[in-house]
Amino acid sequence: MAKRKLRLLKRGGPTIGICEGCLAQFKSSFTRAIAAEAEIRVRFAAHKCLHAHQIAAKMHANMHKVV
Repeated sequence: MAKRKLRLLKRGGPTIGICEGCLAQFKSSFTRAIAAEAEIRVRFAAHKCLHAHQIAAKMHANMHKVV
């Protein structure tokens, strides 16, 4: 299982953050790199990391509720 770690991608366009634990993506509404990175770090700190097996279990549980 991957550790909960933030990876920042800074290519020509907007800065994007990706959680290495659950692959959640974080985008910023700011155009300046420093402000965008700060906003992404705040969003990353606030998110709950759901790993693949947890997501599959929730989907499975929801499937049984629908039927």
